[in-house]
Amino acid sequence: MKELQLQAGKVSKLGEQIYCFCTLPQDNFDAVVEDMEKFVEFIDRQTIYLITDLRKVKKAIPKKTRDYIINSLSSYILGSAILVQSNLSKIIVNLALSFKQSAYPRKLFSDDQAALEWLKMLQQKNK
Repeated sequence: MKELQLQAGKVSKLGEQIYCFCTLPQDNFDAVVEDMEKFVEFIDRQTIYLITDLRKVKKAIPKKTRDYIINSLSSYILGSAILVQSNLSKIIVNLALSFKQSAYPRKLFSDDQAALEWLKMLQQKNK
């Protein structure tokens, strides 16, 4: 499995065009900027389906950081599955997502396999 260790977490290639970004809390905005540049290089600037694992994030990601990550990656993402820890996390993340329109489908999950299957379904639909 192809992997990239970043300051803000780890990116793993799970399959053709499917990646997982296991993010860790990151307060250093400059590190996030550097990580996103590495991330884009890691995916060879190709379009992907992305699982974003937020289960280890215990506090809100600053809006500036969230917006930067979304803006840096949005042109590369065809679909996004977001993994969260609990129902309360789902409510909070859903609320945050409701304020920002998305150019690609996205859905919240608490189960890794369900998230992966949903992305594979999207991938098949887009072929």
